[in-house]
Amino acid sequence: MLLYGLTASGRVGNVDASVTLEMTRALLRGSVELPADCAVCAKGKDGIRTSQYGLGHSLYLMPYVGAGRAVARGVPRMPQEMWEEFFVSFANVPLVGLLLAYLAWSWRRAGASEFRVGVGLGLFGLGTMLWPYSKAPFSDTLMALATFAAWFHWTAPEGRFRGVITGLWLGMAMLSRRQSDAVVPLLVAMAGLDAFRTGRWGSLGGLMGGMLPAALARLAYNAARFGSPWIEKHPGIRGIEMVTRSKGDFQVWETLGGAASGILPYNLIAVLVAAAGIVGLWRYSRRDAVVVGVLVTGGVGFLIVLPFSSGVSFGSRYAVYLVAFLGLAWPWVPWPRAWWSRALWAPPLLASLWLMVGGVVLDPVPVGIRCRMTDPPFKQWKAMNGEWARVLSPVHRPDLPALEARADWGHDAFERPDFWWCHLLARVRGRNGVTEVPGGPPRP
Repeated sequence: MLLYGLTASGRVGNVDASVTLEMTRALLRGSVELPADCAVCAKGKDGIRTSQYGLGHSLYLMPYVGAGRAVARGVPRMPQEMWEEFFVSFANVPLVGLLLAYLAWSWRRAGASEFRVGVGLGLFGLGTMLWPYSKAPFSDTLMALATFAAWFHWTAPEGRFRGVITGLWLGMAMLSRRQSDAVVPLLVAMAGLDAFRTGRWGSLGGLMGGMLPAALARLAYNAARFGSPWIEKHPGIRGIEMVTRSKGDFQVWETLGGAASGILPYNLIAVLVAAAGIVGLWRYSRRDAVVVGVLVTGGVGFLIVLPFSSGVSFGSRYAVYLVAFLGLAWPWVPWPRAWWSRALWAPPLLASLWLMVGGVVLDPVPVGIRCRMTDPPFKQWKAMNGEWARVLSPVHRPDLPALEARADWGHDAFERPDFWWCHLLARVRGRNGVTEVPGGPPRP
């Protein structure tokens, strides 16, 4: 948690998160209307501009916005909105910390030793996308926590209110993002089959009751935004024609191994752990093994069929929720004792750690731009190498002309490691007598 806190960016560096933050501010005003100049917002009832994203993440950000406003009153050195962004940039740190805690509790429940739990926390805390997404203020992390916590409580060996708690977590997932519409029904179906097999009808009823408040809140949110509880608008969803393309142009390679957002390269550690321990997981708990298989197959298939792009983000953003489920197999991964077995694990461990560190240190916007202008193969690796060289260079180095010509390439926040304290030091020190504002233009 301390490491995650030190590597937070201190700013909101992407459009999606800024829209969610604007909706938080609007909700605190008692409205769902966003500024009229919002270029990527949806058009709501009466022609207003409004958010196309889920209600849950905007609600979750309220305490962070409140903290920013409180500090702004006492420390007016920065504008209030900048203080709000600063605190919001830490919002995913406790979410990832709690997700790792649930993962550790799952391993202990399966009988894993404390040493194995500690090693597993190191693997998944530093070698998977959970680290980069502890600082990226997207709603994916909230959905990842909500879905995994729901399954953890449903599979608890005992607990009077486990069905209700499961439903509350699934309700949070429903409110967090539209992608949950393809995940929550799978988990509810798995819970239903489990209830049919074991006779846990009371727990299943509690699950449904726990989901009800979130379902009503989502319907009310839709009605406030678009005038009808049954209307939801999202820029990435254009209708059924997306899955009935005549050429069958499904993005199989881009989803599985693509340089920008492939599931395998960005989830290599989690995938290897699942592959090495799935037999043991099957012997221990068939329902856990089945839910992993169902979620992975459904999630990957959904992304292959629907041409979603993860946009300006780090790696396979839409697969963040799969990381913890893949980690359920960790207690049954054979411990590498021979030198040759340890040697087999070394390359993927080092490659994943290098990739995740890059995702934490480097802003995804310049990496993404550079990636699109880089020749294959290994575009992402080349792009990150180029960014490492530029960011760590003590002097300005000539870059690709196509990049230097971009107006956004000289953005101040791109000039250093993307940590809040690096941006703060740059602002305090300034350059040539000018104080620089993280994420904004220089100010006298």
